[in-house]
Amino acid sequence: MHQFFYQSSFLENSISKYNKLAFLALIIFSINNAGYSQTFPVLPSPNYDVDHTSLVRGTVSQNGSGGIAGILVKLKTSDGNVISYALTNDQGAYELSAKAEAGNYTLEIEYPSDGFSVTSSPSVFSLSANQVEAGKDFKLERKSNTLTVCDIHSLELTPWGLSSNVYLNLTKPDISTPYSSVKLFTSAMTSHPELQIVNTNNSEPARVTRLDVGAIVYHEAPSSSSNINSAMEFAKSNIGGSQNLLVPASTTYTYYDISSGKTWTSSNLSNAAYNTDGSNVQIQIAASAEITSTINGGNATFSVSTNANAGACLVYTYPSDPLPVRLVSFDVTSQNGEPALLKWKTAEENLSQEFQVEKSMNAREWTKVVSIPTTNRGTYISDYQYYDNEIWEGITYYRLKMVDQDGSYSYSTIRSLNGNNASVKLTVFPNPISASSGQMLQFSKLPSPAQKIEIFSISGALIHSVETPDSEGINIGQLEKGLYIVKVILQNGQIMSSRIIAK
Repeated sequence: MHQFFYQSSFLENSISKYNKLAFLALIIFSINNAGYSQTFPVLPSPNYDVDHTSLVRGTVSQNGSGGIAGILVKLKTSDGNVISYALTNDQGAYELSAKAEAGNYTLEIEYPSDGFSVTSSPSVFSLSANQVEAGKDFKLERKSNTLTVCDIHSLELTPWGLSSNVYLNLTKPDISTPYSSVKLFTSAMTSHPELQIVNTNNSEPARVTRLDVGAIVYHEAPSSSSNINSAMEFAKSNIGGSQNLLVPASTTYTYYDISSGKTWTSSNLSNAAYNTDGSNVQIQIAASAEITSTINGGNATFSVSTNANAGACLVYTYPSDPLPVRLVSFDVTSQNGEPALLKWKTAEENLSQEFQVEKSMNAREWTKVVSIPTTNRGTYISDYQYYDNEIWEGITYYRLKMVDQDGSYSYSTIRSLNGNNASVKLTVFPNPISASSGQMLQFSKLPSPAQKIEIFSISGALIHSVETPDSEGINIGQLEKGLYIVKVILQNGQIMSSRIIAK
């Protein structure tokens, strides 16, 4: 979560489920409703031998810090045609896959413009087959007097399989200032990694005069339905003779990376349309795959894999700016087994009190690690840092809780660290160890002699340090009962760590 941009948590609450018959009727209505039309990508040329996919990667973030989820990114050719779509994940990262021909390309995003403005975007770049182009980043700036909350479904939606119990959960900002209005921004995307058209007739060609392939993605907010048709029409029936696709006898045509996306922004939501479950707004999402065709002659069959995804943002507007602190950046890093380094920078601090560093194993249940007072330097740049000596196995999540002097608070974006890249696991014995018995804490099969041993409290405070320790181990009689982190720095530069219990 972020003081400007909030990442939502996931709840298990449920809302009313779709009536399947009505939902099917809605699908049919949406397909034919011109109000949900969109600009479709240009078809890539068929390739019978190889999938020469190119990749474009980047991030959409707030001032280069907190990633923003659910933003639609479009890859366009030099003549303005869209050939690929992607949605940013919960860290604000995206990956566009496209069968690109050699040439120049541009990137464009659709985002909640009521809450952000674009301050930096990628320039024109060249791209060719089988090329990976990274670092294509967009930076957005929060508009004054607004807060934006976003979420995206992290898994692929499947037709009907998840349609009744998949939700986006948007946490209402915990701000004491009442908001004056709120708008809903939704995004949807469908993609088809591979589409095959097979003419199984060995003597007659098949002419495909209409082929609609895709999925329809729906957002259903409590008391305020917003249906987004994100169906991909592979060959539209109303574009003259060019929709006729001739598939020779006994031939397979293969098309790669066909995608489609769409966004929608509501008007100001009334109180009746804006329902909360406590401090959360829950938006149900669903997807239904579609394929229809008209074929003359031959015997064409179709094989297609369809993926769909959806995101949403709520943009809150306030009579005055509600935030006491403007966070410029917040990053968490760890290199060569060193403790996690949390660094953040502020540009404005007005009557703020402290930063509370919180960590989690699942990004839902949080534990406070430490409180750090703010400098209250007003409009001056302030830098902060904190070392966390315990990086858990798997993913460790971090966030900042920024507390004002009146008790109000807001959260930073969530940062994560992969524990698999942290210190190598250390084997110690005995564990638990009796601190008062005079037992020596020993280490098993170190790959190099120990140069230094440090013991930290679970909150990260250094309790005890031993230079050039004895090979028989160290005495920990000075430790009180509790849980500690032991870090061993070896002469070969390697760092190993483990938990111990003193009893």
